[in-house]
Amino acid sequence: MLTKIRVWQHLVVALAIAAVTLLAGFRVIGAGDDALIRPEHFDAKQVTVQPVDGADGGDGVRIREVVDVDFGLTRRRGYQRIVPNDFGVPADVTASSPDAEAGVDVVVFGDETRIRVGDPAVTFTGRHRYVLEYTLPEANLSSGRLALDIIGNDETFETQRFEVVLTGFEFDGTTCNVGSRGTFGGCELERNDAGNHVVVIEPLAPGDGITVEGTVTGFTEPSPPAIPEPPVPRGSGFRPFGLLMVPLGVAAAGAGPPPPAGRGALRKSYWPAEPDRVTLQRWTGNRLRLRRFSFRILVPMPAEWSRTSSSISDRRRTARSSRASCSR
Repeated sequence: MLTKIRVWQHLVVALAIAAVTLLAGFRVIGAGDDALIRPEHFDAKQVTVQPVDGADGGDGVRIREVVDVDFGLTRRRGYQRIVPNDFGVPADVTASSPDAEAGVDVVVFGDETRIRVGDPAVTFTGRHRYVLEYTLPEANLSSGRLALDIIGNDETFETQRFEVVLTGFEFDGTTCNVGSRGTFGGCELERNDAGNHVVVIEPLAPGDGITVEGTVTGFTEPSPPAIPEPPVPRGSGFRPFGLLMVPLGVAAAGAGPPPPAGRGALRKSYWPAEPDRVTLQRWTGNRLRLRRFSFRILVPMPAEWSRTSSSISDRRRTARSSRASCSR
């Protein structure tokens, strides 16, 4: 049996619809990577490694990092990179950014070097790109072996797409390791049409490192890939549609169900399954009595249908004393 819907209930439903629609329309919820409130992470990283004067016996490697970082709502001064000094202190450090401050600050702390890109007096939120380049002068390429930790296990943010490119090398064989410290395998370097060895990891979980190794048999002219276009966030596309649906949702919530049509409609909030007899439950005092009624039901019908009627009968009374009409 349906209950009457009150005005305040309509208002609660209308407010709920309006609130959810506004939250979605303004990208607070349901907007995917384009949500207003989203965790800090890296959209993408591309790390390119090439030899420095390898043909002339040089032992160094030049590294270029293209980093697309999403600070979310967190205010940050820029990009920071901690580089181990296993292959020497990073040299010839340069940086650039198309949409953020790109000043470079290099400080050596024992066996590590901290590189900061940005301005301590300026903070940013949201998505930004940084391009960082540096040389590791003592990569020991003359030994015929390349073994390089592209990223360690200390990163606390997810990277949705991580690409590693080795260019200018000839290898007899390569290995690629991804995962927690001590993990072997999990990725594979493949040679592309440009002669580069490439691996793409999607995504790279927080705390996972990447190490590439290979037996170097020679060097070629490096052909580093072009800097990729910034990744496009995967949004829901709901913002304009959500704002459009606000008045429609509120109107639908406040409309309520239509009343039954026809002068013969029953006053109770039910409709009998059979038009001639239906069993009802009626409380009398503290006892529940089941009685069978026959209703006279005046229902609007198509012209080809006929109207039916019947009278009420009660087993405990005579038919003469209980005759009544139910056409109310």
